[in-house]
Amino acid sequence: MMNTPTERKRALITGATSGIGEAYARAWAEKGYDLILTGRRRDVIEHVAQQIEQEYQVKAEVVIIELSDEKELDLFIEKVKDEGPIHVLVNNAGFTSKGLYHLHNITNEVNMVRVHAIAMMRLTHAVLPGMLERRSGAIINVASIQAVTPMSLSTTYCSVKAFMKNFSICIHSEVKDYGVKVQCVLPGFTRSDLGRTIGVDMNTMGDKGMVNWMLPEEVVRVSLRDLKKKNKVISIPGAGNKMLYTLIKMLPDRIWLALIPGISKKMP
Repeated sequence: MMNTPTERKRALITGATSGIGEAYARAWAEKGYDLILTGRRRDVIEHVAQQIEQEYQVKAEVVIIELSDEKELDLFIEKVKDEGPIHVLVNNAGFTSKGLYHLHNITNEVNMVRVHAIAMMRLTHAVLPGMLERRSGAIINVASIQAVTPMSLSTTYCSVKAFMKNFSICIHSEVKDYGVKVQCVLPGFTRSDLGRTIGVDMNTMGDKGMVNWMLPEEVVRVSLRDLKKKNKVISIPGAGNKMLYTLIKMLPDRIWLALIPGISKKMP
């Protein structure tokens, strides 16, 4: 049953066209939240929004935006502020690249930082005052297990995901006593469209050895379960990813540095 306007809450989810972003959209819609969904593939995300509205009887507004464009981001933030409070923010939008850093188009690498880091910072800055005033709200930043496993051939991606993790921990420490939850999710191998920009179809990858591919819905289920836990900032879906996270924290840097070249070559 659709909420009445006085009861209705809103969730803003970036990169909601498919994969983890779409899974978050469906999960929050199931909880009765109206949605603002951003993406770049209009036909795909509008179809997703229509499905969500029909299935969950909520409003799902689509905004087509290039988050790396400062002017577009400015206008979007003003729109969000004008339309009322945001109760949940999911910073999920992003893309990756593959190859030697010095051979990449530097504009593309800078845009990766703009989407993953700058847009996350600015959207958080825009919605956080209202959450603190209401003493209620949640901010979920979707990073990657690569935030703690820096590797060659993914230099910018690993680096900006580490920034997202540290940013989340710092913001959590500032707001945890005011009713606002901050979470950073570190998914591992996940069936999604992330690999589109590097020519890899991650939706069809098979499990191999210790590499187990998770569904976006599994990642989101763990994330929302962990969101209920007090002072749990880092959410790591999957037993293998949890083991890797623990191992990396104990492993001396010199050993990880020695392992990087071999592991990087085997990555999708």
